[in-house]
Amino acid sequence: MGILDQDVNDKVSLAVPGLYRRGIERAEWTQLKFWTYMADGLYQSLICYFFTYLVFRPANFNTESGHVISDYKRMG
Repeated sequence: MGILDQDVNDKVSLAVPGLYRRGIERAEWTQLKFWTYMADGLYQSLICYFFTYLVFRPANFNTESGHVISDYKRMG
């Protein structure tokens, strides 16, 4: 939605005040839509975290000298 947002110059915004009516009336964003996007963001972050965690968990990170370097910093 932010990609499609376009700026208008001062003359157009003063000539057509209806451009901002939907924002003032809160017609676009409701509490339900806000919490839906928040839940979707949480869901996607959990997927990204656990996908990475499960991919790297069985891995055995050893250096050439045999030192184990599998810690949380490597996963990050």
